[in-house]
Formats: sequence, C-alpha cells, structure tokens
Amino acid sequence: AQAVRLLGTIVARQPQPPAFDQTLLFLGHALFPWSAFVPFAVGRLFRPGTALADDQASRERGLRVLLVVGSSLSLGVLGFMSLYAGHIPFAGVALIAAIAAVAIRDLERGAHASRALALGTVTFLFLFYRDFRMWPDKAFSAFGVDSSSFPDSFKQDANHLMLACAIVCAVLIFASWLERDTPDRKPFVLSSYLDIPKALRTAAKGNLLVVSIVVEIALLATAVNVFIGLKAQWKAIVTMSATVRTLALNGWWAVPVGFALAVVLALVFRDACRWLFPRLRLTRASASLAAGAIAGAILSFSYYPALASQLSPKEVFESYAKMRSGNEPLALLGVSSRTASYYAGGAIESFRDVEGALKWFLEGDERKWLVLRNEDLARLNSTYRARTRTGRNIPILDARSSQILLASNKLGDAETNHNPLEDILLTDRPQPSQPLDVELQGQLKAIGWDMVDPDGRVVDSVVAGRKYRLRLYYEVIGRITRDWECFIHIDGHGRRFNGDHVPMDKKYPMTLWQVGDVLVDDYPVQLEPNFTPGGYMLYYGFFVGNTRLKVTRGKHHDDRIEGGTIQVR
Repeated sequence: AQAVRLLGTIVARQPQPPAFDQTLLFLGHALFPWSAFVPFAVGRLFRPGTALADDQASRERGLRVLLVVGSSLSLGVLGFMSLYAGHIPFAGVALIAAIAAVAIRDLERGAHASRALALGTVTFLFLFYRDFRMWPDKAFSAFGVDSSSFPDSFKQDANHLMLACAIVCAVLIFASWLERDTPDRKPFVLSSYLDIPKALRTAAKGNLLVVSIVVEIALLATAVNVFIGLKAQWKAIVTMSATVRTLALNGWWAVPVGFALAVVLALVFRDACRWLFPRLRLTRASASLAAGAIAGAILSFSYYPALASQLSPKEVFESYAKMRSGNEPLALLGVSSRTASYYAGGAIESFRDVEGALKWFLEGDERKWLVLRNEDLARLNSTYRARTRTGRNIPILDARSSQILLASNKLGDAETNHNPLEDILLTDRPQPSQPLDVELQGQLKAIGWDMVDPDGRVVDSVVAGRKYRLRLYYEVIGRITRDWECFIHIDGHGRRFNGDHVPMDKKYPMTLWQVGDVLVDDYPVQLEPNFTPGGYMLYYGFFVGNTRLKVTRGKHHDDRIEGGTIQVR
C-alpha cells in the first residue's frame, strides 16, 4: 500500500508485458501537435545556433544535456512502470516542452533554418492526424486511458477539429523554418518567377529534366494508345475502368501543369512569408509559438470540452429538468448513481439489469424517464419492442451524446424520437428498388436492396472508385439463435469486391432481432478502380466460420443470395 501511495498508481503486473514502442505510441498522441516537432527539436539540441561567451555556453550545454538525459530517464522509467501499472500519463512533459523551446529560441537567436525540419514536421503532423481520424480514441492518451469508447456523435466534429490543428501547425511551422529573413531576400521579385524554367532545367545537374522528359513521353504514349483503342474498340481499352481511362487520357497534360502550379504556389507562399513577417515585426520563430498556441486553444477550448460533454450525463439531466412535468419519476440504468445524484440534486432509483429497469419503466400510466448508457440501448430496445408489440422503438428524447441517453415511456405530440436505432429498425416497410423474396432457414427474409450515393439518392449504376452505400433490407420471420456475420460479394470479369462485416455495424446484434422486425443493414461500398464497365453480380448472405446460413427459398448459389446485377459505368 505504501508503494502505491509513493507511485501514485495501482500496481498490478500486466498479463502481457507492453512492447517498448507502446510508450512512444501513447506519447506521440498525447503530446500532439508538439509530438510532430519534438523529434527534430532533439536533434537541434546538439547544434547550438550562435556562438556564446564561455560561461554562457557552458550553462547552455549543461541545460541541453539535462534536457536530453532527463527526458530519456523519464521515458525509461515510464516504460518500466508500464510493466506493473499499465499505461499512465507521462510525467516529463515540462522537459519535452523545454526541448521545443530551446530549438525555437535558437532559431530566434540566429540559428540556421531547416527545410528538412519543416517538411518532416508537416509529414508527422498529418500522420498523427490520420491516426486520430482512423482511431479517434487516441485522444484519450493524454489522460493515461488506453481503452475507452469514443462517442460516435462526436467523431465527425473531432475529425474537423484535429484537421484544423494539423493545418494550422503545418502552415505556421513550415513558414517558421523554411528560411531566415535577410535584407537580400525580397518578396515577389518577377525575375525569380521567370527563372523557374531555368532552375528546373539545371536542377540535380539536369537529371530532373531528363526524368521529366521520359515521364512525359510515357504519359503521352499512354494517352495516344488509349485514344486509338477507344476509336478502334479494343476490348482491353473499352473495358477499362472509367477512372483509369480518364487518368490515362489526361495525364500527359495534367501532370506537368500540376507540377508547374505546385512550384509557383510554393514560391508564392515563400514570398508571402517574406512580405508578411517584416511588416508584422515578428520573427520567424514566433510562428512556431503561434502554431502551438492556436492548436492548444483549439484542443483546450473546443475539442476536449466537447468530448467531455459527450461523456458526461449533465446534458441529459438538464433535458429531463426542462421536459418533465411536475414530479415525474426518473431512474438510471447502468449510470453511476453518485454522479446522477450530483446533477439531479437527490437520490435516484438505479437499476443494474435491463429487465428490472423495463419493468419499472412500463408499469403504471404516469410518464417516466430513464437515463441509460448507449451500451444498454440495443437490449433495452429489443425487450421494449417484445413487451409492447407496437413495432416501434423505445422513445429517446435526448441523444446528443452517443454515450448517455434519456428515454421516456411516452412521446408527446410535439416530441420526436431521437433513438439512434430508428435508422436500423424501420417503422414503415421499405420499397427497395431491387426487390427480392428470399428466405433464410426460416429465420430471415431478404426483401431487397438499394444502392445509394453519398446524398442518399438511389442510383441504378456506379462508378469504380466512388463511394456508395449498399442497403440490404430484411424481415425477421423466426427466432434467431446466434449472431452471424454478413458477407457481400460483387463478382464479375475476374474481379470481386468482398464486404464481410458484422451487421448494423455491431449496433444491434442479431440475437436481439424480434419476429416481425424490418431492418436495414447499411454498408459502405467503394469498388476498386480496376473494376471495368459492365455488369457485376451481387451475392450476399450470412456466415460464421465455414458455416453459412442456408437459403431455403429463392434464388441463390451455394447459400449466397443472388441479388441481381450492379452496373459499373
């Protein structure tokens, strides 16, 4: 117990020792966006920017050694402690901040700029942004949390805020480290733009020009070949993907124009920085500080407060206070009663199981309210539909947070059901553009499908490389006793799109489906660019391991539902 107090954490040896790079992985996301800059700043510590007096130089060398040794020890101790305590927050943040500060201060005092540092930092920024976009729960790394459910309703906003951070930091840090301001570097000098062809011609001792000519000849030959093939109706060209064909026909002019435009825009950015910094009387180093300040403001005043509000039950209790009439009772399902008492101002009845909560919820004629976790919604909704037999989902009055929801047993005339499962469990029977009548083992009936574009419009053909959504409609005709996975095959011309997935994105397990339910499984489809124009057969069904749910009536092939033809243009 004494050791626990000294360490400030619970000591429990991990069943699987973490790898060495796990600490670095957490640290990279926890220190974003500075984590993209710090690796290069460490290298700058070994190259002091200006000559200093002996006593001052000695102190600075000591500081730099202290920062390197101190941060290394902190990282090593953290890695050792992770064997016994799991992931915990990094304690050496001040040392990392000092490393970045020394590098920026050196630049301000006259150290050389570094385009390698600028490009490297920008690259790391967008690599980290990609991580946050694909795994948004990495945002919890700063708090020493390695496993937590990220709110679905906040993912899009979180992506936009992280992108804003990455762009702001990339622009300002690139401007800061691109070059130093000197009197001989004038902005927007016409001759520097007119000299672009000469500079490109002599770059890399003329090798760049040679490579460019070879690439251009190849692109031009490809375009001519595709053009002739279209006129002559060559099979290899006619059946080529529309996206690939367009690129092949236009690459010969688009690539050189795009390259030239990129060079011009780079010079414009360089000259804009040369013009702006002197007029604002700011040093280039100040742009790096501004990058950190702006990114910190976005994260501190927008991103993390919004994330906290999604995880906190405060909003649902505020909604209950506004919408209730008189002393309508409130109960909890799976939510901390201590937290609820704080927001509600008194003791509240709490349930641990769905059955007990639903029994209380449906008893009597008075209106009742229930605060629940999103993890309990699927089972509660299924049991509610089975008990009420109305074919409707449990009324959810507040779903602003995808983690904590507010339900009521009655829905007022002016109120709307915000149940997230409304998009999965359909109240009205759909009229799919591709109707089917296929029965699966007396449990399910496949009633059709739609292919829709990103705007939700039904389409009769698709273009390879573009994003669509395939909506598969089902009616439950018998009790489903196990959770199956869904497979989607789009076959033809020697190619296959494979879309194995858990139905409904794991939001509504199949064992919870009730007889009479009509559901839609909405799955993203993006065919690879090598899918040539023509007709492709859609097959789909359910499987677990090597076992498929048998098709007992309707068109099928090897227990794969024959959905019909998808036209690729």
